[in-house]
Amino acid sequence: MKPVSTFTVRPLLPEPLKPLLRLAYNLRWSWDAGAVQLFLRLARDLWESSGHNPIVLLGSIDQAALEAAARDDSFLAHLKGVAERLDLYLSGEGSWYRREHQDEDKLAVAYFSAEFGIAECLSIFAGGLGVLAGDHLKAASDLGLPLVGVGLAYQQGYFRQYLNAAGWQQEAFEDNDFHTLPIVLVPDVKIQVEMPEGPVTARVWSVNVGRLKLFLLDTNIPENPSPSREITHHLYGGDLENRIVPMFYERRADGMPSKWIECMKSSVATLCPEFNMHRMVTQYADEYYLVAHRRYLNLCAENSAKAKRLASWLGKVETAWPTIKVDSVKNDISEIRLGERIVVSARIALNALTPEDVAVQVLMGQVDAEGEIKNSVVIPMQPTGRDSSEIDLFEAVIKPTMRTGLHGYSIRVLPQHPDLISSFVPELIVLANPSNNQEENRAFHLGAGGI
Repeated sequence: MKPVSTFTVRPLLPEPLKPLLRLAYNLRWSWDAGAVQLFLRLARDLWESSGHNPIVLLGSIDQAALEAAARDDSFLAHLKGVAERLDLYLSGEGSWYRREHQDEDKLAVAYFSAEFGIAECLSIFAGGLGVLAGDHLKAASDLGLPLVGVGLAYQQGYFRQYLNAAGWQQEAFEDNDFHTLPIVLVPDVKIQVEMPEGPVTARVWSVNVGRLKLFLLDTNIPENPSPSREITHHLYGGDLENRIVPMFYERRADGMPSKWIECMKSSVATLCPEFNMHRMVTQYADEYYLVAHRRYLNLCAENSAKAKRLASWLGKVETAWPTIKVDSVKNDISEIRLGERIVVSARIALNALTPEDVAVQVLMGQVDAEGEIKNSVVIPMQPTGRDSSEIDLFEAVIKPTMRTGLHGYSIRVLPQHPDLISSFVPELIVLANPSNNQEENRAFHLGAGGI
C-alpha cells in the first residue's frame, strides 16, 4: 500500500546539542577525527551498528542519553570546539585557492563521477574509482577550490562483504534509505535528459562535503517508466576483486596483522609526500581547471567576439575537410646512417583552406613486424609555397636518433587555430594512405654510423 502523504521525522535534540545536526549533515566529519570522537562519545555502540552514520545515530539514541549529554559540561565543550573548527573551516580563511588565486574571476569546476567514496554510510561507491573521486572532493574542499561534484544516488549501493560461519566471503546488498543519510533533497528541482528511449527525469539530492556541494541524481521517481527508474537502482558490480590478501590474515596472538601493518606504514611514509591528494588537486587546478577557465573568459570577452570567430572558422574547416588530400610524399632515400638528416616534402591539396588553417606533421618511428609505425615522434612540416597545379607544398627535415633497423614515416594533417584548445577534433584528421600511393608511407633502413 502506497502512502497518500509523506513526511520526514527528525531527531529531537535538546537545545545545547542542536549543533550536532549541523555537524552530522556535513561530511567534513568523515575526515575530522575530533568530530568522529564526538559521535563515538555520544553512543559508541550505535555509531558502530549504524555503519558510522550520524543521522541514524541521532535518530536512534535514547532520549535520556541526549538529555544527559546536554548536561555534561565536558561533552558540550568538546561539541563547541568541533563546531567552531567547522565554522572556521567553512569560512575559507587561509585556504590555498584564496591565497594563490584570489583574483580569478568566477571559476566554477564541475567534477563528474559514476561513484564517490566519501563516507562508509553513503554507499554509492565500489572501490578505487569512488575512493579517488571522494578524495578529490575532500582535497578540493581543503584547498578552497570552487568545485562541485555530480554523481548518481544509487538506491542499492555496493554490497557489503562478510565471512560466513564456514569462513567463505559473502556479499549482502542493502537499500539506501536516503532520508536517514547525511543528504537532503533539493526542493522543487528536477532535471531532464534526452535519451534514445525518451526523456529521463531525475530529482537532485545535495550533500555537504566540507566547503563543497555534491549533487546526486535520482531517477527513481514516478515521472519515469520502469526502465528509466532502474538507471539509479544499483551501483554497477562486475567482476570486481574479491581475493583475500594472505598478509592481512596472518595475525599475531593479539589478532593484529603485523606484516600488513608494517607494509602499509612503509607505503604511506614513502608515497604520501609525493602522491597525496592535495598535491594532485593543486596540480589539476593550476594546469587544467584554471587554464580552461581563463580560456573561457578569453573567448567570452567583447561579447564573445573570439568565440564567434572560432565557430565561423570551424564551420568553414568542417565543410572543406572532406576535400583535403595528401597528394604525394617525396624522398628518395632507402638507407641512411644514424644521425643523418632526411628532407621530406609533401604535396597537400587544401583546396578552400590555407596553410595557416592546418598543421601538417611527419610521424616517424620504427616499423614492427606487422608493418606499423610504433612509438612515433611528431615533426611539424612547414609550408614552402605552391606548385604549378596550385597544390600547397610542405617540407620537414627529420633526423632519426633512435636505434638502428627498419624505420618509417607517414604524414598527418590536423586543423590549426590559435583559439582551438586542441588540434585533435573528432573526424578532422587526414592521414597519408599507402594503399593509394606506395610512396606516401615511406620506410628506410637506419644503419650504424661508419658501417
